[in-house]
Amino acid sequence: MHFCRRRCDDLALGIKLYGQVIPTRPVAKFLGIYFDSRLTYKEHFRTLRERCFKSLNVLKCVARTSYGADRRTLLLLYRSIVRSKLDYASFVYDSASQSSKKVLDAVHHAAIRVATGAFRTSPSSSLLAEAHEPPLSLRRQMLGMRYALKLRQFPTHPTYPYVFSTYYTRLDRARQSLCFGARMRGLFSAANIGLRVVRRSWGTSSPPWKHAKPQVDLSLSEVKKDDLLPCEARVRALQHIVSYDGFNTVFTDGSKTPEGVGCAFIAGRDTRSFSLPSFASVFSSELVAIEKALCFIEVSDGLSYLILSDSLSSLLALRSFNPVDPIVQDILARLQSVEQSGKFVQFCWIPSHVGIHGNELADAAARRAAAASCTRRLPLPARDLYSAVRSFILSEWQAEWSLRGGGKLREVKPTLEPWRSCLQDNRSNEVILCRLRIGHTYATHGHLLRGDEQAICNGCSAPLTVAHVLLSCPLLEPDRTRYLGRIAPGTTVRHLLGDESPWVLSGNIFSFIRAVKFQAIYST
Repeated sequence: MHFCRRRCDDLALGIKLYGQVIPTRPVAKFLGIYFDSRLTYKEHFRTLRERCFKSLNVLKCVARTSYGADRRTLLLLYRSIVRSKLDYASFVYDSASQSSKKVLDAVHHAAIRVATGAFRTSPSSSLLAEAHEPPLSLRRQMLGMRYALKLRQFPTHPTYPYVFSTYYTRLDRARQSLCFGARMRGLFSAANIGLRVVRRSWGTSSPPWKHAKPQVDLSLSEVKKDDLLPCEARVRALQHIVSYDGFNTVFTDGSKTPEGVGCAFIAGRDTRSFSLPSFASVFSSELVAIEKALCFIEVSDGLSYLILSDSLSSLLALRSFNPVDPIVQDILARLQSVEQSGKFVQFCWIPSHVGIHGNELADAAARRAAAASCTRRLPLPARDLYSAVRSFILSEWQAEWSLRGGGKLREVKPTLEPWRSCLQDNRSNEVILCRLRIGHTYATHGHLLRGDEQAICNGCSAPLTVAHVLLSCPLLEPDRTRYLGRIAPGTTVRHLLGDESPWVLSGNIFSFIRAVKFQAIYST
């Protein structure tokens, strides 16, 4: 293949293999991606669209507007059998033109329309807001940022210099084009996420079976803590700790609160606490506490130490054969250094919040550290930054929705968040509620499909809208009073159809719609 953006005829490269000329192809498939000579990815988009629409038939077979699977099941099917295809290598072809990528948006919108039961004329932005599914453009950015963070964690990866090297940054500026690395740097700058906070994993030259094998005691976890009274769990734990005669005990704990993240360890009369960045996870805080405890043990005088932690996931990670978490790798390397100095370290799990004095002190110290502001930069695994990336993408979506969101639904749902009331007890109620909130029903917008004029209310000759039926039509006042009661002056559609609306929670809104025979559930 001859990759070139210029409009020129295909060149005869004349490359031979055993005397035979290798033909030049306009399109080639490599690892599931169709590459064309101009890197427009149009062939890939065409084949991907066909595959997704074939998979979309599964959703159409299990649900209609009046019966079938509920919304949660349909969205789960979509994410597993359709969106997974759209996500594969999405940040690779994200450099294509916006017009070329729009063919994939049609798949996304069609699937959401089937899952929610929305009317065919519903705006695409309202569809995504109703199902709380971000646009594909923002999802591609999120997946790209997550891949860049993960790649930043492995400096020895072959693609690392092509993404983070300053040489390619200058080259992109000279070509006036944006490659993957340049796009990601712009997104991280807008999200205020520094790549230096990602902890590096350089790997080791020795095979996994030669690494240090920590001694982890999980015997207390054989009985679930919920099956025991707190006093019983405390007695069992204290008896087990006493069995380690001659060991110096070290209690570790991590804490994540709305104020921040912290960790601490208690070794005799010594207490050490550390404040972590706010994006750190509880799992990472527990591992950092263990790592800091090993650093303390390395310079201490004792020979045998018992590290007691209430994080079962952290201790299981230490026992894994070939861990990829950089903190776990650093802990195992530190443990090997400690053992080479003639010291022995034993890990043990204990139940939390049952009254063990050392564990309670470590928890209190970790909470104090979490309340304090973190002034030092502590590198953490890339996965801890995934929540910050998601928050940035959701904020971008919210800003776009507030600026030019889809009309009627924005009045009901100004803030983009999943609504519990969207999940009803039957499919018909879900479709009715969805169409009422979006404001597009067969009765109010069916004329767009038939080529007729705008629908008019038969009783008062006013334009037929959802707000007119629910609030202002005088002929429907008896039914409205019967099912919805006396509606206070100043009540809006948002009060009637919001997530906390008493009419929605009680189901009276559905009874009213069926009583007046408002065609909100029928589609063409």
